[in-house]
Amino acid sequence: MRVGSTRRRKVFYSWKQIAYHLGCNERTCLRWEKELGLPVHRMTTSSKSRVFAYKDELDVWIRDNIDSRVAKPPPPAGSLLGKWYLLLLPLAAAAVIMVLFLIFRPASHPVPEDFSIRGSELVMLGSDGEELWRHDTGLMRLLGEGHFREHSRIKREDREKQRILHPTILIKDLDGDGKQEVLFSPQTDDEFGEGTLHCFNDRGTCLWEVSTGRELKFGDTTFSPDYRVRGFAVADLDNDGTYEILIVSDHNDDFPTQFLIVNAGGEIIGEYWNSGRIEDFITEDLDGDGRKEIILCGFNREYREACLIVFDAARVRGSSPQSGRFCCQTLEPGSQTYYVRLPRTDVDLLEIASLESAFKLNRLANRRISTLTRGSRIHFEFDYELRSAGIRPSQAFEAAHMRAAAAGLVRSTLDKAYKQGLTDNILYYDGNTWVRKPTRNLTFRDRDTR
Repeated sequence: MRVGSTRRRKVFYSWKQIAYHLGCNERTCLRWEKELGLPVHRMTTSSKSRVFAYKDELDVWIRDNIDSRVAKPPPPAGSLLGKWYLLLLPLAAAAVIMVLFLIFRPASHPVPEDFSIRGSELVMLGSDGEELWRHDTGLMRLLGEGHFREHSRIKREDREKQRILHPTILIKDLDGDGKQEVLFSPQTDDEFGEGTLHCFNDRGTCLWEVSTGRELKFGDTTFSPDYRVRGFAVADLDNDGTYEILIVSDHNDDFPTQFLIVNAGGEIIGEYWNSGRIEDFITEDLDGDGRKEIILCGFNREYREACLIVFDAARVRGSSPQSGRFCCQTLEPGSQTYYVRLPRTDVDLLEIASLESAFKLNRLANRRISTLTRGSRIHFEFDYELRSAGIRPSQAFEAAHMRAAAAGLVRSTLDKAYKQGLTDNILYYDGNTWVRKPTRNLTFRDRDTR
């Protein structure tokens, strides 16, 4: 009807749109249909089928119903009703003004609730699947819709590949104005020509974009600015009612990973570089001051070990503690509150000799943080002051240890002493060197408070 008609009529395709136009809720609309004959139509005769309504029919219905209920003739002069009529005049005038507002106000428009990928384009859809607007990325190698479905709305765990999938597309009211924004980072099959996060308003206007990565030199190697956004999350870090965006972006070929914090207006307010990968990240108020800390996990390429990193959300800058070819001389020392290296085991050194990584973070109900390593499948638990609170080998690790012991490849016994040995070899960076005692980054803290 929208395409073939010679006279284009404004149509509302859901109870939500009808109610918004009438200035009431959906329950009131249903009552008005039943009791007052509100002019709505259905695709079939079933009462549960999809409804639609024409704007011009709704406006006529509003005028007829308001006129019949508000515009009453005045009572005879001198009567008691006539005296009250003077008091009712302001109410009648207010009702007429409301009717005029409903009739002549700009028509509401649907809000983005879903999406589709068509070739190189992002297509945003309303609640009924109608197309709202498009954005052409210009990338003919843009990954298909299935990929973005896996990376939308919330993070997910891919158990088969032992990885966390963070969103690369998200619909969210970032600035608290009641309107939905759309965050979108294009992803291609060869991972080149990416690295940008776009923010659109509900009508498809690009409000801002942030390009991740840049050319940096680590040791004697200069890394190109070819980065892919691994994913992002939103969190109200400072409790001001608006969201900050946390972005992780990996270099395509090697170890540098950039972690960014961007405010709702697209301004970069925090940036940190890790010589390795960052695989998962969460926020939690660890010190009870009402503000959230940021916890990251991944691996450190120089030491080939899993790592855990904690930040004060208001101080995110610098780079991870490194030496030699893994150190960037142009970046300042990192502002992390804690940088923790998790020890390798005799079993994973046999089976995954390249490196170990922590790929998953969880908040536990007993005020602990848990991270899981990919190769050895060991759970490391920490309290909110980053002290070791337990080490739990998984069944997979126990089976691997049993096989290695039976083959004479390891001589250790998987007992309490084995777990204590792992705990004793957890390393903390104190700002100058690595220590085994749970220690904050004291040098950076002292420098910030002077």
